[in-house]
Amino acid sequence: MYVPFDQILNRSSVFQEILSSLKAEKGLCSVTGLIDSQKVHFSACLLHRMNLKGLYVTYNEFEAKKAYEDFSFFFKDRVLHLPYREVMLYDIEAGSRDTAYTRLDVLSKVLAGEYDVLVLSVDSFVRKLCPAEIFKSRILELKAFDTADLDRLTETLVTMGYKRVDTVYKKGEFAVRGGILDIFSVNYENALRIEFFDDEIDSIRFFDPETQRSVEAVEKIKIIPAEEIQMDRERLPEIFENIRRALSQVKSDFVNMEKLREKTERDIEKLANQLYVPGLDRYAEFINDSPVSIFDYISEPVLLFADDYKKCAERMEIIQKEHSETVTALMEDGYLLPQCQNGLFSMEHFNEFLFSFPKSVYYAPFTPAKEIRYTALYGINAKGVDLYERRIDFLIKDLREMLKDRYSVIIAAGSERRILSLSKILSDEGIG
Repeated sequence: MYVPFDQILNRSSVFQEILSSLKAEKGLCSVTGLIDSQKVHFSACLLHRMNLKGLYVTYNEFEAKKAYEDFSFFFKDRVLHLPYREVMLYDIEAGSRDTAYTRLDVLSKVLAGEYDVLVLSVDSFVRKLCPAEIFKSRILELKAFDTADLDRLTETLVTMGYKRVDTVYKKGEFAVRGGILDIFSVNYENALRIEFFDDEIDSIRFFDPETQRSVEAVEKIKIIPAEEIQMDRERLPEIFENIRRALSQVKSDFVNMEKLREKTERDIEKLANQLYVPGLDRYAEFINDSPVSIFDYISEPVLLFADDYKKCAERMEIIQKEHSETVTALMEDGYLLPQCQNGLFSMEHFNEFLFSFPKSVYYAPFTPAKEIRYTALYGINAKGVDLYERRIDFLIKDLREMLKDRYSVIIAAGSERRILSLSKILSDEGIG
């Protein structure tokens, strides 16, 4: 934690009141007046004083990325950003799966409590996830000299969403050659080579998939699922029965039923053979009996920060409308079953999840959202800083004015080199 921010806010009576309210678990606090990075600075200081993990929810991906970068200034690599991933309703493999793999890595770290702050947008929240206990049960932790059945391990990897190939090059792939298992787990930047001696793990090494050369030997590793929707081969008959039942109940003159029957049966055949196929999101409602949100992956007490509830609600409405229009068009074309309309969480779900947190802060620019029953309202007189556009003379002029008015000023820069350069300039000007 960068102490000067904490020291300055400690002098604020409003900050102390909010802190006392949250410690007493008085419910939902509204804070107005803060803008841009000020909200993150304020949040970071609250988390530092309360010794809690934080959950920061904002209204779009751009704001989420900015908040992630700002929080990283305080919490370094203990900040996670759960990025948005589009719901895939088509039989198309994504050109890059980087976002999907980042999400899986974040989910595994949230489950393990390996973070200080989790940042996400409402775009990311709306996606339904498989139950946390199922995802957690699919995480493999292997150690050198552990006993493990290689045949059973390869079956498990397929169930987790990994693809068996001849040679491993990309994340999500694995290969078996004799007593050697190569796997590129989606949470690592290099592939893994696990050598077996009979049913004992003899060694574990990272290797570069391009050169096939070893990089580093390790004692233990964690392999996480390669897909968000986790399939279970034993449940396939039940899943197929539910899909066919839903198909038989479609009664609409606007749906191309012949095409829908052919498409659905083709998909069932693919799932029976491959388990994981492009466009699996179409059948998420049949696979996940009890879908959950990212909030259900959090097992420890956290302090919730909701950034501009009104804009969150507006964004949720747009997301729902766009999803509904897409699904309706695809249904009429005989491509989707009606259950796809329920593929995202609604605003009602969003409110239910948000209001379940006993400690929460809702930021608003001017006035609190009327839809929320706050237990305490706080206003902070804050202003933004001008963008100087490399005009150091403007910065020096403003600094002199602020110091003259007895302001405490903290300057943050993007790198150590920049801050040293700026320090010298200010020192030469007699500032600081």
